[in-house]
Amino acid sequence: MRDFIWLFQLGVGWIAVRFGDITYMETLISGATKVHISLGQPLIVGQSQYQILCLIDAKQRLRESQK
Repeated sequence: MRDFIWLFQLGVGWIAVRFGDITYMETLISGATKVHISLGQPLIVGQSQYQILCLIDAKQRLRESQK
């Protein structure tokens, strides 16, 4: 689970997403974020783009520190 982040998908709950599969993100009018992944339907999540990028950065720093 080193390459995954946990996001709150609206209407579903917490899901693990491989951050390497994220192709791009869009902020919706509601404040939610539409996360497009390389293989599959886009996900509507409760986190902002900034929060998602911070999660990815934290995971990458953790992975580098464990080498």
